[in-house]
Amino acid sequence: MIAGGVDFNLNRHFFEGMELFGANCNTYNDNPELASRPFDTKRAGPIMSDGGATMILESLESAL
Repeated sequence: MIAGGVDFNLNRHFFEGMELFGANCNTYNDNPELASRPFDTKRAGPIMSDGGATMILESLESAL
């Protein structure tokens, strides 16, 4: 079995909603390489992105 999915929610309405909520990271606009720091005490909100994954399941007999 092969199963997969994607999440692509990067559109104008999503960003506007996140901006109104105050969740966008605006601290590192001049240095974006430093913006994504999830475990830093000086983190400044989420970094928006899209993602995807695929998982392939195989029977034990076939794998052996």
